[in-house]
Amino acid sequence: MLRTDKTLDQYYRSTVNQVVALNRLLSGWTPLLAAGPRSASEFIQALSELKSTISAIDELLAQPAVPQWAKDNLDDQTYDLVLEIGSVRTAAIAVRDWIFTNFPKQLQGGTEWWLISTYDVNGSQTVRSFTPAQTASLRPLLDAYSAAIS
Repeated sequence: MLRTDKTLDQYYRSTVNQVVALNRLLSGWTPLLAAGPRSASEFIQALSELKSTISAIDELLAQPAVPQWAKDNLDDQTYDLVLEIGSVRTAAIAVRDWIFTNFPKQLQGGTEWWLISTYDVNGSQTVRSFTPAQTASLRPLLDAYSAAIS
């Protein structure tokens, strides 16, 4: 059922804006990840952005009238919104899953705790970072996301 607080145009534009904003964030990462270590905080921020974008895509695709609306409003009856936005969703999930899988964790009491920082006896914090070698398999996934939206 279509929610009444948003029009199809608003669903579409809002989702496209999120997809593009996420692409700006992720496409900027590729050269940075190759150049040197990146902070764990950046990966956590990316997870938040990925979650929001995937949720927006899911909400858009849940609207049954959206595929035909897109064909009509983009003036292209061959446009397959479900295929196009679905490939973006798949690419975003691949990036999200890489981060989740590769982030060091420790199991404690049935809960996985992410190992983000260390502290020394004086209270100085060191945030975990990921080296270019550790993120080598992530970079093609970032490129695939960018390719999916182009």
